[in-house]
Amino acid sequence: MAIYLNSLPVDSAKLLYTQFTNRIQKSRSGKWVAEEINKKKQNSPGALAPNIKIEQINGQEISLSKLRGNIILLDFCASWCIPCRESIPGLKTLFNQYHSKGFEIVTISIDKKKADWEKAVEEEEISNWKNVLANEEINKNYGNVNQPIPSQILIDTNGIIIWPHNGTEQKVTLNEKLSEIFK
Repeated sequence: MAIYLNSLPVDSAKLLYTQFTNRIQKSRSGKWVAEEINKKKQNSPGALAPNIKIEQINGQEISLSKLRGNIILLDFCASWCIPCRESIPGLKTLFNQYHSKGFEIVTISIDKKKADWEKAVEEEEISNWKNVLANEEINKNYGNVNQPIPSQILIDTNGIIIWPHNGTEQKVTLNEKLSEIFK
């Protein structure tokens, strides 16, 4: 069900949900679908990105609200995800190109084992940006932890989501979006 839900636009998912009987909507699965639709809605362009407060790999705490004023990329990934690991050189290039202009990356790993996550950060040499391990707060507020990964959300300087990527083809790539922002 999650794969189908993640591939639908928010309005289509809501419409499908309204077709469920009241009994199904109140079931455990129905409640889960409603929660996922809500996450999808709150993670859509134009929505204020839900704030998260979490400890980084280096032990320092960060929150999205403290990063406001920057363009922030939330990059959802895992150590075992080959496409995630393959995307890192491109992210390094973008980080090096735009960091001095106010671009931040927060990599959010959905790894179950902390040691696997820490090893991947070390191997990929990405400790120059923020790295966190998904926690309950992230799971509650960001549907990306249940989407195909890598998936990403780009947030503007005011905390508004301006570009989501959920593993499907995008009309505008991250590189194009950042080029437009940092003209």
